[in-house]
Amino acid sequence: MSYPEFEYNPLHSSASEFQRMRRFYRWKRDNINEQGAKAWEAYRMALVKEFNRLFGTDEHDLLAWQTLCTFVGVRRSSTGFSTATCDDCCEVLLKINGALQTVHFNLVGVIDAHRLGDAAARVFPTAEALLEYTRRTVSYFPRGNRKAGTLLKRLLRRPRKDIAVYPMYDPLRPTPPKTGK
Repeated sequence: MSYPEFEYNPLHSSASEFQRMRRFYRWKRDNINEQGAKAWEAYRMALVKEFNRLFGTDEHDLLAWQTLCTFVGVRRSSTGFSTATCDDCCEVLLKINGALQTVHFNLVGVIDAHRLGDAAARVFPTAEALLEYTRRTVSYFPRGNRKAGTLLKRLLRRPRKDIAVYPMYDPLRPTPPKTGK
């Protein structure tokens, strides 16, 4: 799918460029046409594929977690991953998960920062600040994509109804079953 009339600017974030393209083609958010819907799905698929390319797909790949931690500013000393061996993998993954739970970052922003050559992704002081940024910039990462690997599925945080915090799952524990609520 291409849009030859639209001049993409690679120096801007992917979310802002998609929103600019939406306005250019006059695709309304609440009444999107077929072309706009296809473009939205292609954009979402591209985000997932780019994440997979940059960080991998396997939730048990220690190097993938280490790379992500480095990119969002989680220091090696807080996770112990600098001297990890295969036997230490489970313990290190638990430490990494704990460290990542305290860091608030936007996955679309992580991909954009990497694409733009930034040394690190933007990190937010609170979950509320991250949520405000995500809403303001429309930088939502797709959940439930068929191409998402287990690493990405573990990173995607699910909103809780009672607070605006996005908790992360333990990377070594299976995803809990959905309740009928």
